[in-house]
Amino acid sequence: AIDDMVDLAKAKASITGAPRPADRAYVHLALSKADAKLRSARAFFYEQTEAMWQIVKASEVPSTQEKALVRLAASNAARVGAEVVQEMYTLAGTTATKMSHPMQRRLRDSMMVTQHAFVSEGNVENAGRVMVDMAPTPGFP
Repeated sequence: AIDDMVDLAKAKASITGAPRPADRAYVHLALSKADAKLRSARAFFYEQTEAMWQIVKASEVPSTQEKALVRLAASNAARVGAEVVQEMYTLAGTTATKMSHPMQRRLRDSMMVTQHAFVSEGNVENAGRVMVDMAPTPGFP
């Protein structure tokens, strides 16, 4: 979605005579903030996935804290990814509302991921519970 927006910003000419999106400061800010947000979420996800992989490779049983962190990282990545796509969709304006525009599919796909139980808000809540030394809710692995 960020790449789509960058391409659109460079190529789109305004029908009102306004500057193209690539020449607008708010577009620069939105793109850079979205990129930083997504990269941060991705780094946290990969960091926790690698930590869990090392535990599994060592044939160890992950602690509740370790399980909570990897699920928190996955939930955060799903939520942030969807937020970034929504931000880019909004920034693209009416161009992105066309069913033929790739942003349409990205928006639907990103929202679908957030519906999966593995990345639900329950995981975020349970990570917080574990942080304050409370037991996770029933059903939390």
